[in-house]
Amino acid sequence: MKAEKIVKIKLSDLIPHEQFRPEHAQELTVQIKNDKVLKRPIAVYDLGSYKPGKYMIVDGHHRTEALKALGLTYVPVNVIDYFDRDIMVRSWDVEVVWDKKEIVMGALEGKLLKPKATKHILVQYKQESAFQDNDYIEPIINYPLEDLK
Repeated sequence: MKAEKIVKIKLSDLIPHEQFRPEHAQELTVQIKNDKVLKRPIAVYDLGSYKPGKYMIVDGHHRTEALKALGLTYVPVNVIDYFDRDIMVRSWDVEVVWDKKEIVMGALEGKLLKPKATKHILVQYKQESAFQDNDYIEPIINYPLEDLK
């Protein structure tokens, strides 16, 4: 998988593929407000071929909700090639392998999966790592909230 660059887009251009847990989003809202920075970008897939100008949230649903709660307009994202062969989608609970196209179509139709239903995995050099806190997919950027208004 090739590295992508971090770009700033409007929060309103994001489309979720799964629901979020309000209590976790609220905890992140407090943490991000206190930090005054967003530590990591949101991983997104460009839905241009389906819905131009829109992006599906791959990882970062709770951070996205926290930024909305803080009244921000923009979000730093890493636009990834969701269909890259080095990206796999499993479940956090059981060893289920999800179909990426099914996830994208569900997001476009507003049929959201339950919170934390998907676990996105990056395979590099035969090693698997979850997107969550992954320095390749979501590197630490410490983006000032002031620049996201």
